[in-house]
Amino acid sequence: MTVRRLIVLSGISTRVADKIGPSLRSMGGDVAFVKIGSDGLTSDYFDRLVDRTLSLAGRASQSLSSKIFGLLVSAVPSGSESLEADYFFPAMRRIGVPPEYRNDPNRAQALVRLIMQAFASDIYQTVAKVVAPQEDERLLLPVRNSGVDRLERQFREIYHMRQTGFTRRLTREVVRMKKGRGLRMRGLDFKSAVNNGTHPIRRCTGTPTCDLKALLRFGVSVVDRFEFDVSCESGLNGKTFYLCDGTPVRISASPSHLNMRLNDDFMAA
Repeated sequence: MTVRRLIVLSGISTRVADKIGPSLRSMGGDVAFVKIGSDGLTSDYFDRLVDRTLSLAGRASQSLSSKIFGLLVSAVPSGSESLEADYFFPAMRRIGVPPEYRNDPNRAQALVRLIMQAFASDIYQTVAKVVAPQEDERLLLPVRNSGVDRLERQFREIYHMRQTGFTRRLTREVVRMKKGRGLRMRGLDFKSAVNNGTHPIRRCTGTPTCDLKALLRFGVSVVDRFEFDVSCESGLNGKTFYLCDGTPVRISASPSHLNMRLNDDFMAA
């Protein structure tokens, strides 16, 4: 299986992107970059950047023999980090680069080295190797609907490349059930499944951001027919879940389970 590196340049000037692009591409990298507009790092900028990222990721993921290892290379100021995360967390892993790298082409080669060192680092590789349904399904859990606040905090540590896995305390809250029955959190059971081609894909919020979050987790491509079957011993009736865009949906019937993608989109089964 071949690995395609997906490098997303966020908050980096055109002059620097033009300088580092050929080097990254020569090392098997696909570079997602858009020009910063006159209004700066606004929602429009991140809309265009995530759309470009999705285009490259979708193209690479169409090959069954390719695996994507992605990295968000960010030079955005701290005031824009939260907006950036709205678009890329938890689809990517992120490294912050010094602000002086943002506009200085003379630092281009140093930036290329920093990017390649990040890909090769143990903290990156440890996660990249296990983000798959058959490896560590806990890393694929839908964030909004897990019901465990500590899970999102832990995922943000992984997103920022500060940690690689779960703390002992979180492991006690995300319990592996016996005989391959899935994961249990706060009374909800999440059982992973890779469906065949006859099973519908629960694409409820069709935006580039939500599509990206369904395709990648921590920069690694996940098969598009992967989802969790979410159930509860006491029933799902009356419970509220959230779609990828944050829309709340109250379950008013009694379905056996919900088909839920890793980006939180779901429908009752």
